[in-house]
Parts: sequence; C-alpha cells; structure tokens
Amino acid sequence: MLRRYYLASLLLVLLYLGIATPTSAASQDQPKDYRASAFNQDIVVQKDGSLLVTEQITIRFTGGPFTTFTRAFTDNPAAIDTLQQVGMDHQDGGEPADTIEVSHTRRSVGVTWTFRPLSNVSQKFLLSYRVSGAVQQMSDSDLLQWIAVPTEHPYRIDSAIVHIHYPDQARLLSTPQEMQGRKTQITPGSHETIFVGKDLAPNEYTQFQLLFAPGSVIPQDPWLLQQRHLLPYLIVPCLLGGMLLFAIGWWLLALRARKYRRPLPAGSQPWTSVKAPPDKLSPAMAGILARNMPDGSLWNQFLATVFDLTNRHILTFQETEHAYSWQKEPDRQYWLELLSQPDDLLPHEQALLKVLFKSSKQASETRIKVHNIRGRYNMHKLQFDNVLQQMIQQENWFDPQRRQQRHFYAYSTATLIILGGIGIILTIILMARITPYYGCLFLLDGPILTLALVAGTYYSKHSLVQDKYWPLAWEWQQFSAYLRQVSSAGAILTNNQAAQIDGYLPYAASFGLAQSWLAHFYEPTKNSLPDWFSTQIHDPQQQHSAFMNMLYNSQLIPTPKKRTTTNPYAP
Repeated sequence: MLRRYYLASLLLVLLYLGIATPTSAASQDQPKDYRASAFNQDIVVQKDGSLLVTEQITIRFTGGPFTTFTRAFTDNPAAIDTLQQVGMDHQDGGEPADTIEVSHTRRSVGVTWTFRPLSNVSQKFLLSYRVSGAVQQMSDSDLLQWIAVPTEHPYRIDSAIVHIHYPDQARLLSTPQEMQGRKTQITPGSHETIFVGKDLAPNEYTQFQLLFAPGSVIPQDPWLLQQRHLLPYLIVPCLLGGMLLFAIGWWLLALRARKYRRPLPAGSQPWTSVKAPPDKLSPAMAGILARNMPDGSLWNQFLATVFDLTNRHILTFQETEHAYSWQKEPDRQYWLELLSQPDDLLPHEQALLKVLFKSSKQASETRIKVHNIRGRYNMHKLQFDNVLQQMIQQENWFDPQRRQQRHFYAYSTATLIILGGIGIILTIILMARITPYYGCLFLLDGPILTLALVAGTYYSKHSLVQDKYWPLAWEWQQFSAYLRQVSSAGAILTNNQAAQIDGYLPYAASFGLAQSWLAHFYEPTKNSLPDWFSTQIHDPQQQHSAFMNMLYNSQLIPTPKKRTTTNPYAP
C-alpha cells in the first residue's frame, strides 16, 4: 500500500515538473521591450520667467520582468530648481514604486523609480518640477525655447503632447515655431499653445520656440529701461571722452619727445647703404653703440669678442677624436685654445681671456671645452661686463638727460598699461553685476591702452646717444641693418665674400644676428669654413656638420626652431 502511495506521489511530481518547467522557461524567454505610449507635459509660465512643469509618462512594458525606469534631464540640468512631486500611478495591474531615487551630476539630473517586477503592463509615472530662467529677456522680445521630450531616451514615444499656459498679459509676436524635429502639430489658443508629436524614434526630440512681446511675460525693470533709454546719451560722452583723452595724451607725449627729436646726420645715405664697418671700433663696442644698449645683458658682446679674437688668430676652435677599444665610433670633443696673448689687447679682451682661462702660479690653462664657455661667462660675467661698462663710460657716448627721457617713456608705458587693464577689469565687473550698458566704458579703456602703445614706440625709437656721436651711431646702425638684410633675405655680399663672411661674423654676433648669419653663410656646404676651425674630418659635409654641432650643442648660439638645410649630416 505504501509503495503504491510513493509511486503515485512521484508520478504527480514528475507530471508537475513536466508542465511547470516549460511554462516557466517560456515566460523567461519572452522578449523585453518598452515604449512610451504617451509623454505628456503641462507647462505653466510664471511671471518671473520660470516654468512649472507636470509630466505624465505612460510606459508600456512588454515581456519582462521590469523593475526600474529612469527619466533623465540632460538638456539643462542646472535649470532644474526643485522636483516638487515624484510619483507612480499604476494602470492595468502593477504595483506602486518601492523607492524613488534622484541623482545629480554635472551633466544630468536623473529620477529612477524602483518597483516590484512588472510584465505586460502599462504604468504611469508622474513628475512635477520647476525650471528657472526658461524665458529669456531679449532686446526685442521675451523668448521661450523648450525641448519637449528628453534628447536622450532609449525608447520610442507613440505620442507627445505639450500644453503650455502663459499669463494673460503675454502677447505672442508670431506663430510658435518648431526648431527641431519632424512636423509637429501646433495649435495656438487664447493664452495657451498645444504641441502634438507622433511616433518619435529613440533619442528623437522636438524643440519649439515662442516669441512674446518684450516685457509681457517678464516685467522689465524700470531702472534697466531707464539705462537702455540713456544708452545713446552714454555712448556719445564716452566716445568723445576717449577721443579727447587720446588726443591730450598723444599731444603731451609728442611735446615731450619733440625736445629730443633730431634730424638725420648731414649727408647720410639711404638705409643699409653702409656695407663696411664705418669705424675701427671693436665689434663689442660697435654693437653697443649701434643697438643703443648701454645696459642689460652683454653676452652678445662676449661672443663677438671671442669670434674677433679667433679672426686675429689669438684663439682657435678645434675638434679632436678619442677612440676606446670598445667603441665603434670615436668620441668627438670640441676645444677653444689660446694661441697667444699679445700686449696690445683691449681691456675687455684681456678680461675675456681671464674669464675663460684660469691661471695660477703653477700653470695656466691654454684650452677649455667649448661647452664650458657659456658656463664660465655666467660664473664670472661681472669681470667682463664691468670692464666693458667702464669703457662705455670713458667714451661718454650716452647722454644722461636722454636716458632720463627713456625712463619716462618706460614708466609711462607701464603706468598706462596698468590703468588700462584696471579699467577693463572694472568695466567687465560693472557689466556683469549691474548692467551690460556699462560696456560703453571700453571707449575710455581703449584710448588708454593705445597711448601705452604710443609711449612704448617712443621708448623703442628713442636714442641715448649724445648729439656729437649721433652721426657715428647712425652709420653703425646702417651697417647693422645691412648685415641683417644679407643674413635674412639671402642677399649676396660684395667682393671677396669668403673674407667678409668670417670678418663680419663678430659684428653680426654683436648685433644679435649670429644665428641667422651662421644659418645663411656657414650651414650650406658650398661655403668654406673659417680657418680658425680645425678638424680631422675630410668629408666637407661632415666638416660643416661638426662645425654647426660645435656652435649649437655648446649653446654658444641658440638652435633655430625651424632649420632648412640640405646637409644630410647636419645636427
């Protein structure tokens, strides 16, 4: 009897599993899909330009189960002031929401409903929120632009109805327009407009625009109206004030500069007509006189003196090779060697040799590595600079009064830049915090900065040279301009070009033209290298490469940012 009972029970269990399991599997295999059968918005425009929005989103869940739904605000999340009501109203079965979570990020605000599993059911989700600053006050209208449905939604929307109510005093200037999306049915009414969209694909949205008469939605501030009315009366005084300010400032600067203005030297030739050194000044001193720079860095003068001493065979550059047994290529080292030390050296030349070559009672250096030259100068620059400054003072080229005038231009330029910058900052602050109409103050800031440019031009053109030395300084400036022209424009030097290339290199270095001079005359392999550079290399291209490597890699001369060379061995 018991045996029959167990058999009957087992048979019932097997029968249940055979029926229930396929049914359960079939339910789990049902496809999941959902769509919005209705996406309705009821919008009330407030007098301050904000919106009160009520949404009813009806979602049809097919298959399942579904446990969450999210409404994301990605268009302008910062404008969502408050979520006043979030709910869930079930239809045709379903359950109320268990939890409702609101998340905030920089890019979006999201509302997520979590509920018990739902399948094959329609569910209505309710949402109310406030949007600030939706209506913008333009110069000729009150503008409302609204995106009817989310720009990002992974589901289709069968129907989207947006019902907008606006205040009684609001007057439409034109028929509401659709700015984005397919053709939407627009029905304007008395103080309301209805937009109806059908069959929207995922991520498809509709944007529309309403133009109201200015001040009919957002009452205009009487103070702003007064400011707008006074704008033409503010622009004219600011414009005239700016013109007057510039005229007075320019007149004062010109009046001050007129005292120190002087004509070109008598019998002066056209610019760049001097094609040879006009005097026997050393390159270092000639650069100071031509460039009108008694103060500041004297590295160019130091470098010019080095090249001048090499041309006079007092110094020489050479490359040596040293190979170890384990090296495939020998090490190349570049040296600056002292060949002689005549007694007739100028004071700054003697100072240069003391800076470069250490001496003691036991022994004196006769050569140093080229890459140490700049370091030696930086460590002992005062030994050279002070001697050169003393030589400048002995020549008495520069006028103290003209130096004071140049300081006046420098202080005027700095002061005007500071005042103009402060004025711009204050104008921006006033525009941002009070009213944009304060932008007319830029008409005063602009002339101040323009005067700063005028004062800076006077500063750069003002010569410190005394009147009696002005003709000599003018000729050196012409020679400097000539070297600049031939080293940058590809011009050809006069007769005996090779000797001029080497002979004018110290002057080019003193005038700040060493980089372009090397690139134009020494980097091309068609030109010969100076006789003060010796190397054990016999290939002409590699010789030029070694020469340029020595000068660039040792930081004697800055490497050009863009080098154009046909030398395959160039560094």
